[in-house]
Amino acid sequence: MKLKTLGALLCASGIAMSAVAQSRPDVLVIGSKENEAQLSGSGHFLDEKVIKKDASGDVMKLLKKEVPGVAVREEDGNGLVANIGFRGVNASRSTKVTLMEDSVLTSPAPYSAPASYYTPYMGRMSGLEVLKGSSQIQYGPSTTGGVVNFISTPIPNKSQSKVAVAAGSFNEVQTQVSHGDRHGNFSYLLELATKHTDGFRKIQNIDNAELVNNDDTGHKRIEPMIKLAYDLGIHRFEFKYGQTEFTANESYTGLTDADFALTPYMRYAATRFDKFVHEHERSYLRHYMSLSGGLEFKTTLYRNTFERNWYRLNKINGSSISLTNATHLSVLRGQAAGTLELAANARGYESTGIEQIIDKTLGNHQLKFGVRLHKDREKRYQWKDNYTQDVGGAISAISRGEAGAAGNSSAKASGYAVFAQDAMTFGKWVITLGARVESVSFDYDPNFNTNAAKQKRTITVVNPGVGLVYNLSDKHSFFGGIHRGSSLPDASAATRTTDPVNEEVSYNAEIGVRSNPSQALKLESTLFYSALRDLIAIESESTGGTPSKNIGKATSYGLEFKGALDAGIALGLSFSNPWYLTATYNKTEIGANYTNSSYLTGKKGNSLPFAPELQFTL
Repeated sequence: MKLKTLGALLCASGIAMSAVAQSRPDVLVIGSKENEAQLSGSGHFLDEKVIKKDASGDVMKLLKKEVPGVAVREEDGNGLVANIGFRGVNASRSTKVTLMEDSVLTSPAPYSAPASYYTPYMGRMSGLEVLKGSSQIQYGPSTTGGVVNFISTPIPNKSQSKVAVAAGSFNEVQTQVSHGDRHGNFSYLLELATKHTDGFRKIQNIDNAELVNNDDTGHKRIEPMIKLAYDLGIHRFEFKYGQTEFTANESYTGLTDADFALTPYMRYAATRFDKFVHEHERSYLRHYMSLSGGLEFKTTLYRNTFERNWYRLNKINGSSISLTNATHLSVLRGQAAGTLELAANARGYESTGIEQIIDKTLGNHQLKFGVRLHKDREKRYQWKDNYTQDVGGAISAISRGEAGAAGNSSAKASGYAVFAQDAMTFGKWVITLGARVESVSFDYDPNFNTNAAKQKRTITVVNPGVGLVYNLSDKHSFFGGIHRGSSLPDASAATRTTDPVNEEVSYNAEIGVRSNPSQALKLESTLFYSALRDLIAIESESTGGTPSKNIGKATSYGLEFKGALDAGIALGLSFSNPWYLTATYNKTEIGANYTNSSYLTGKKGNSLPFAPELQFTL
């Protein structure tokens, strides 16, 4: 009902195009393309023009094209669940990346269950920021794998309405409608973003109505948002509330090599019930205060909730699915009788917190101090259903499982984070010193319906860093930095009574050059090195296997390059003709043998999983 109400408000808004609104720089990490040159580490700002030109709504496709050093692992072809990593760091579920929206943590439970099954939709964003290296230490909890900050549509300073519609193959339609205005000290924004597609895969036996539950393999989403702001002298108050309702007829089950070679976009008939649904609510109340003498305060009270159910084929005839098992394959194809077990991986998440950041200009010092109090939780209430399939592939009976019987654990985390940073300017030099402290108390209950003792543990990490920028001229600069990073385990792994998982630690260094010799040419190149300690090998949620564990040392080093050349300007033509090249060479090496699931196995000297050695985009 909330979605319908907000949707009606948005549809009633007028349509009158005007200039692009300006967002307060306080909600941003970098702020603009021009500010990249001032960073003491590698960073990239993607504006709305770049985002809309991509048009896919998939953050992984955008990052691959625009940002060097990124490694993504495709899962569904649409970027519905992002797997993002930087510089060799494991990309699985973006676990080791700090994901934010408008500078607020946006993962469902970034401390207690950091594997993120929610990714903000790029189709409603006005910007995207990426930080790597020492300039990311003021953001956490993960300070190894980088920072990705999604920037939602800002509140305009005057009456502004926008309508954007995109259509594509497989009946895909994307829309974004917004209207905002300012009346005296009060300003507002109403927005509605939607997407629908039938999907590019086809389920076997699609013509047999008895075999098909989902009539497509696509997905749909509806995302309303409202922002309100009130300016009162040195104070500004801002409120944001947004929702996502999402359904995807997706499956984990793949194909045999032979079937993939013949029909790569096919899905087996037995996967027709697979579906992933979620609802996400995000909100914050933010207060800005600007005082004389270059003193600024930003206080944010935030809350996110996330409910999801990943309903998927789990077993055939009571055992794990094997595509080399002839009986399993016949049942999957709807050509034999059998039992289909579907797992309802239903979970609820909640995260709340308050954060204050203080900025102070003091002579040649730019001081920044921040503190955050945060708590989050994950609650599992899972069950399994059994479908009886006849020899023709139709379902003759369904046995519903009891909610909670297949998992009713509870994971909680609470703690604080503090950082301090001083950027000192000495002529052409800018030296930035900083440190971040994260202290998290984990609480894990493997079965909240029993009186079993809860597992508890507190982990505290201190991550210092130093960054340097040397401005040779207004067109050329050098930068570099060294920082200590860390990634925390989830609550279950951290609190295990036997072989608990410790935080993963990294020692990171980079040195780079930025050059903008002419209006037509811009270049950036970065050498990087990371030494990982107590590397966390993450359990595979889809296939099971050995629980997460620390496996020892690993290294990652390489070279990133990004160049932009406008041939139109360079040749003196009357039109613009920009060309872009991003390239990454990344060599990784595992320091110990490990086996952590049916497909995630490593041997000493091998590369880290899902870390490509060479990537480039032209």
